[in-house]
Amino acid sequence: MVAQRPERSVILLGVAAAHLILGTFLMARRPAVQPTPPTVMALLSFAAPLASPAPASVPDVVEPVITIPTVDVPELPNPALPVTADTVASAGPCEPLQAVQAALAGEPAVRIAIATTPVSARSVAQAIVIWNVDWAAVARSTEAPLASVRDVVTRTLVAMPSDCLAKPVAGPRLILIDTGGQTNVLAFGSGTWRWGDLAAAN
Repeated sequence: MVAQRPERSVILLGVAAAHLILGTFLMARRPAVQPTPPTVMALLSFAAPLASPAPASVPDVVEPVITIPTVDVPELPNPALPVTADTVASAGPCEPLQAVQAALAGEPAVRIAIATTPVSARSVAQAIVIWNVDWAAVARSTEAPLASVRDVVTRTLVAMPSDCLAKPVAGPRLILIDTGGQTNVLAFGSGTWRWGDLAAAN
């Protein structure tokens, strides 16, 4: 009986050792449990919406007022009269201005030539100088745009009494010619001159 006790102790020790080895093996095979990360709560702060800036006021654009100066034709003694039958009849034998105006207005070719006169031949006041000491370039030669005007003026003056043409005239004389809705101004002379000077300059 006494001899069997050591053997039993050895067996118990072996069994305990086997359990220890098996437990260690099972613990090694067990997958590691990953720790669950703590839940993080993000606190977002929203600022109040910024107010839109007020639109910059745009100053009113004031367009400049362009004033076009007007050129007034000075009032001259014995101005040109509208051409009518009564005017021609009452002009008398010594009215070169009215006689020349009536003759020019009665020629269709002359009115066409005057209406087509280029702007370069007109003054700032839109007047066309026909004669001043001498015939202007626009009427001087036979090829000039207003050569027909010179011919009609010369023919009319030559037919008038010479003493009438010899009377001195002070300042320019203007003749108005209507060319279908447009009034054209023809200018003759300046300073002191005579209608006879035009007839002699042909």
